[in-house]
Amino acid sequence: MSQSATTAQTMIFSNESSERKHRSRILLAWIVSMGFVGIFAAYGLDYYLLSSKDRPFSPKHMLLRPSGPIGVNLGVFGVLMFFLIYLYPLRKRWGWLGRQGNSRHWLDFHVVLGTAAPLVIALHSSFKFGGIAGMAFWIMTAVTASGFIGRYLYSQIPRSLNAAELTIKEIQDAEVQLRWNAEDKHEKIGTRLIDLFALPTPAQVARTPVMAALCWMIWLDLKRPFQVSVARHSPPVQLFLCPPRHPAHCRCPGNGL
Repeated sequence: MSQSATTAQTMIFSNESSERKHRSRILLAWIVSMGFVGIFAAYGLDYYLLSSKDRPFSPKHMLLRPSGPIGVNLGVFGVLMFFLIYLYPLRKRWGWLGRQGNSRHWLDFHVVLGTAAPLVIALHSSFKFGGIAGMAFWIMTAVTASGFIGRYLYSQIPRSLNAAELTIKEIQDAEVQLRWNAEDKHEKIGTRLIDLFALPTPAQVARTPVMAALCWMIWLDLKRPFQVSVARHSPPVQLFLCPPRHPAHCRCPGNGL
Protein backbone atom coordinates (compact mmCIF):
# COMPACT_ATOMS: atom_id res chain seq x y z
CA MET A 1 0.00 0.00 0.00
CA SER A 2 1.39 3.40 -0.96
CA GLN A 3 2.20 6.03 1.59
CA SER A 4 -0.51 8.37 0.25
CA ALA A 5 -3.14 5.63 0.54
CA THR A 6 -2.02 4.86 4.09
CA THR A 7 -2.18 8.54 5.00
CA ALA A 8 -5.68 8.87 3.52
CA GLN A 9 -6.87 5.77 5.39
CA THR A 10 -5.42 7.09 8.65
CA MET A 11 -7.16 10.41 8.06
CA ILE A 12 -10.49 8.67 7.48
CA PHE A 13 -10.18 6.59 10.68
CA SER A 14 -9.13 9.67 12.65
CA ASN A 15 -12.10 11.67 11.32
CA GLU A 16 -14.52 8.84 12.13
CA SER A 17 -13.18 8.57 15.68
CA SER A 18 -13.40 12.33 16.15
CA GLU A 19 -16.97 12.37 14.82
CA ARG A 20 -18.04 9.57 17.16
CA LYS A 21 -16.65 11.43 20.16
CA HIS A 22 -18.28 14.65 19.03
CA ARG A 23 -21.67 12.98 18.57
CA SER A 24 -21.39 11.55 22.09
CA ARG A 25 -20.58 14.97 23.52
CA ILE A 26 -23.46 16.60 21.64
CA LEU A 27 -25.88 13.90 22.81
CA LEU A 28 -24.72 14.45 26.39
CA ALA A 29 -25.13 18.22 25.99
CA TRP A 30 -28.70 17.78 24.72
CA ILE A 31 -29.54 15.40 27.58
CA VAL A 32 -28.09 17.70 30.25
CA SER A 33 -29.64 20.90 28.88
CA MET A 34 -33.08 19.46 28.23
CA GLY A 35 -32.96 17.55 31.52
CA PHE A 36 -32.12 20.77 33.38
CA VAL A 37 -35.04 22.60 31.77
CA GLY A 38 -37.36 19.62 32.28
CA ILE A 39 -36.61 19.34 36.01
CA PHE A 40 -37.46 22.99 36.72
CA ALA A 41 -40.47 22.90 34.40
CA ALA A 42 -41.82 19.79 36.15
CA TYR A 43 -41.20 21.27 39.61
CA GLY A 44 -43.01 24.51 38.80
CA LEU A 45 -45.68 23.16 36.46
CA ASP A 46 -48.55 23.65 38.92
CA TYR A 47 -47.34 27.20 39.59
CA TYR A 48 -46.86 28.13 35.93
CA LEU A 49 -50.40 26.93 35.11
CA LEU A 50 -51.91 29.37 37.62
CA SER A 51 -53.28 32.74 36.54
CA SER A 52 -51.44 35.93 37.49
CA LYS A 53 -54.01 36.61 40.22
CA ASP A 54 -53.62 33.16 41.83
CA ARG A 55 -49.83 32.89 41.70
CA PRO A 56 -49.14 35.03 44.81
CA PHE A 57 -51.12 32.50 46.88
CA SER A 58 -49.01 29.56 45.72
CA PRO A 59 -46.40 28.25 48.19
CA LYS A 60 -43.88 28.27 45.30
CA HIS A 61 -44.44 31.91 44.41
CA MET A 62 -41.56 33.27 46.51
CA LEU A 63 -39.15 30.81 44.88
CA LEU A 64 -40.24 30.82 41.25
CA ARG A 65 -41.21 34.44 40.64
CA PRO A 66 -38.64 36.35 38.52
CA SER A 67 -37.26 38.13 41.60
CA GLY A 68 -37.26 34.97 43.75
CA PRO A 69 -34.16 32.87 44.52
CA ILE A 70 -34.75 30.30 41.77
CA GLY A 71 -36.02 32.91 39.31
CA VAL A 72 -32.98 35.15 39.75
CA ASN A 73 -30.51 32.28 39.44
CA LEU A 74 -32.25 31.06 36.30
CA GLY A 75 -31.95 34.57 34.86
CA VAL A 76 -28.22 34.73 35.65
CA PHE A 77 -27.69 31.27 34.18
CA GLY A 78 -29.58 32.28 31.03
CA VAL A 79 -27.37 35.34 30.59
CA LEU A 80 -24.23 33.21 31.00
CA MET A 81 -25.56 30.87 28.33
CA PHE A 82 -25.98 33.82 25.97
CA PHE A 83 -22.36 34.81 26.56
CA LEU A 84 -21.33 31.27 25.56
CA ILE A 85 -23.59 31.47 22.49
CA TYR A 86 -21.72 34.55 21.28
CA LEU A 87 -18.40 32.70 21.40
CA TYR A 88 -19.33 31.11 18.07
CA PRO A 89 -19.48 34.35 16.03
CA LEU A 90 -16.57 35.73 18.09
CA ARG A 91 -14.26 32.90 17.01
CA LYS A 92 -14.51 34.11 13.41
CA ARG A 93 -12.83 37.37 14.45
CA TRP A 94 -10.48 36.10 17.15
CA GLY A 95 -7.60 34.19 15.61
CA TRP A 96 -6.69 32.12 18.67
CA LEU A 97 -10.27 31.04 19.27
CA GLY A 98 -10.74 30.29 15.56
CA ARG A 99 -7.95 27.71 15.72
CA GLN A 100 -9.64 25.81 18.54
CA GLY A 101 -11.68 22.89 17.30
CA ASN A 102 -13.87 22.42 14.25
CA SER A 103 -16.35 25.05 13.02
CA ARG A 104 -19.10 22.48 12.58
CA HIS A 105 -18.56 21.16 16.11
CA TRP A 106 -18.76 24.68 17.48
CA LEU A 107 -21.97 25.21 15.52
CA ASP A 108 -23.54 22.09 17.03
CA PHE A 109 -22.88 23.34 20.59
CA HIS A 110 -24.07 26.78 19.50
CA VAL A 111 -27.39 25.20 18.48
CA VAL A 112 -27.73 23.37 21.81
CA LEU A 113 -27.12 26.55 23.80
CA GLY A 114 -29.35 28.58 21.48
CA THR A 115 -32.18 26.13 22.09
CA ALA A 116 -31.79 25.86 25.86
CA ALA A 117 -31.21 29.56 26.62
CA PRO A 118 -34.71 30.80 25.60
CA LEU A 119 -36.27 28.00 27.64
CA VAL A 120 -34.22 28.98 30.70
CA ILE A 121 -35.21 32.63 30.23
CA ALA A 122 -38.86 31.55 29.92
CA LEU A 123 -38.55 29.75 33.27
CA HIS A 124 -36.89 32.82 34.76
CA SER A 125 -39.81 35.02 33.65
CA SER A 126 -42.28 32.37 34.92
CA PHE A 127 -43.76 32.35 31.42
CA LYS A 128 -44.97 35.94 31.55
CA PHE A 129 -44.26 37.50 28.15
CA GLY A 130 -45.95 40.89 28.35
CA GLY A 131 -44.45 44.29 27.50
CA ILE A 132 -40.94 44.93 26.20
CA ALA A 133 -39.55 41.82 27.91
CA GLY A 134 -42.12 39.68 26.09
CA MET A 135 -41.23 41.27 22.78
CA ALA A 136 -37.55 40.57 23.42
CA PHE A 137 -38.36 36.94 24.22
CA TRP A 138 -40.27 36.38 20.97
CA ILE A 139 -37.47 38.02 18.99
CA MET A 140 -35.05 35.66 20.73
CA THR A 141 -37.29 32.72 19.84
CA ALA A 142 -37.36 33.81 16.18
CA VAL A 143 -33.55 33.99 16.18
CA THR A 144 -33.43 30.46 17.64
CA ALA A 145 -35.74 29.18 14.88
CA SER A 146 -33.55 30.85 12.24
CA GLY A 147 -30.56 29.12 13.82
CA PHE A 148 -32.15 25.72 13.24
CA ILE A 149 -32.71 26.65 9.60
CA GLY A 150 -29.11 27.83 9.29
CA ARG A 151 -27.80 24.60 10.80
CA TYR A 152 -29.92 22.59 8.37
CA LEU A 153 -28.66 24.58 5.37
CA TYR A 154 -25.06 24.24 6.59
CA SER A 155 -25.46 20.45 6.70
CA GLN A 156 -26.62 20.45 3.07
CA ILE A 157 -23.31 21.79 1.73
CA PRO A 158 -21.39 18.87 0.14
CA ARG A 159 -17.90 18.55 1.58
CA SER A 160 -14.77 16.50 1.04
CA LEU A 161 -13.05 14.41 3.71
CA ASN A 162 -11.07 17.43 4.90
CA ALA A 163 -14.34 19.42 5.31
CA ALA A 164 -13.62 21.65 2.29
CA GLU A 165 -16.71 22.69 0.35
CA LEU A 166 -17.07 21.02 -3.05
CA THR A 167 -17.47 23.00 -6.26
CA ILE A 168 -20.45 22.52 -8.58
CA LYS A 169 -18.24 20.60 -11.02
CA GLU A 170 -16.98 18.27 -8.27
CA ILE A 171 -20.57 17.60 -7.17
CA GLN A 172 -21.64 16.79 -10.75
CA ASP A 173 -18.63 14.49 -11.23
CA ALA A 174 -19.42 12.71 -7.96
CA GLU A 175 -23.04 12.19 -9.03
CA VAL A 176 -21.96 10.67 -12.35
CA GLN A 177 -19.52 8.37 -10.55
CA LEU A 178 -22.16 7.25 -8.04
CA ARG A 179 -24.60 6.42 -10.82
CA TRP A 180 -21.97 4.39 -12.67
CA ASN A 181 -20.77 2.59 -9.53
CA ALA A 182 -24.32 1.51 -8.72
CA GLU A 183 -24.49 -0.46 -11.97
CA ASP A 184 -20.84 -1.47 -11.95
CA LYS A 185 -21.23 -3.14 -8.54
CA HIS A 186 -24.50 -4.82 -9.57
CA GLU A 187 -26.62 -3.03 -6.98
CA LYS A 188 -29.83 -4.22 -8.64
CA ILE A 189 -32.47 -2.17 -6.93
CA GLY A 190 -34.46 -1.23 -10.02
CA THR A 191 -35.49 2.15 -11.31
CA ARG A 192 -36.09 3.38 -7.78
CA LEU A 193 -32.41 4.34 -7.75
CA ILE A 194 -33.33 7.03 -10.28
CA ASP A 195 -35.93 8.33 -7.81
CA LEU A 196 -33.20 8.78 -5.20
CA PHE A 197 -31.27 10.96 -7.66
CA ALA A 198 -34.38 12.87 -8.74
CA LEU A 199 -33.44 16.42 -7.72
CA PRO A 200 -34.61 19.76 -9.10
CA THR A 201 -32.61 21.09 -12.03
CA PRO A 202 -30.57 24.32 -11.63
CA ALA A 203 -33.15 26.10 -13.80
CA GLN A 204 -35.99 24.99 -11.51
CA VAL A 205 -34.06 26.12 -8.43
CA ALA A 206 -33.35 29.53 -9.99
CA ARG A 207 -37.10 30.09 -10.56
CA THR A 208 -38.16 28.93 -7.10
CA PRO A 209 -38.70 31.45 -4.24
CA VAL A 210 -36.41 31.03 -1.24
CA MET A 211 -39.06 29.74 1.19
CA ALA A 212 -40.47 27.34 -1.40
CA ALA A 213 -36.96 26.03 -2.12
CA LEU A 214 -36.36 25.49 1.61
CA CYS A 215 -39.63 23.57 1.97
CA TRP A 216 -38.72 21.55 -1.12
CA MET A 217 -35.35 20.60 0.39
CA ILE A 218 -36.97 19.51 3.65
CA TRP A 219 -39.59 17.47 1.77
CA LEU A 220 -36.91 15.67 -0.27
CA ASP A 221 -34.94 14.86 2.89
CA LEU A 222 -38.05 13.61 4.70
CA LYS A 223 -39.17 11.26 1.94
CA ARG A 224 -35.72 9.92 0.98
CA PRO A 225 -35.44 7.42 3.91
CA PHE A 226 -38.78 5.89 2.87
CA GLN A 227 -37.57 5.65 -0.75
CA VAL A 228 -34.40 3.89 0.41
CA SER A 229 -36.43 1.49 2.57
CA VAL A 230 -38.73 0.63 -0.36
CA ALA A 231 -35.74 0.15 -2.67
CA ARG A 232 -34.03 -2.22 -0.22
CA HIS A 233 -37.10 -4.43 0.10
CA SER A 234 -38.06 -4.43 -3.56
CA PRO A 235 -37.33 -7.43 -5.86
CA PRO A 236 -33.94 -7.16 -7.62
CA VAL A 237 -34.26 -5.66 -11.09
CA GLN A 238 -31.35 -5.06 -13.45
CA LEU A 239 -30.76 -1.33 -13.77
CA PHE A 240 -28.81 0.01 -16.75
CA LEU A 241 -27.14 3.35 -16.24
CA CYS A 242 -24.93 4.73 -18.98
CA PRO A 243 -22.23 7.16 -17.86
CA PRO A 244 -22.53 10.22 -20.10
CA ARG A 245 -18.78 10.49 -20.48
CA HIS A 246 -18.15 6.83 -21.37
CA PRO A 247 -21.01 5.64 -23.64
CA ALA A 248 -18.74 3.10 -25.36
CA HIS A 249 -18.42 1.15 -22.10
CA CYS A 250 -22.12 1.10 -21.36
CA ARG A 251 -23.58 -2.40 -20.86
CA CYS A 252 -27.07 -1.45 -22.06
CA PRO A 253 -28.66 -3.98 -24.48
CA GLY A 254 -28.60 -1.37 -27.26
CA ASN A 255 -24.81 -1.27 -27.14
CA GLY A 256 -24.48 -5.05 -27.54
CA LEU A 257 -22.37 -5.38 -24.37
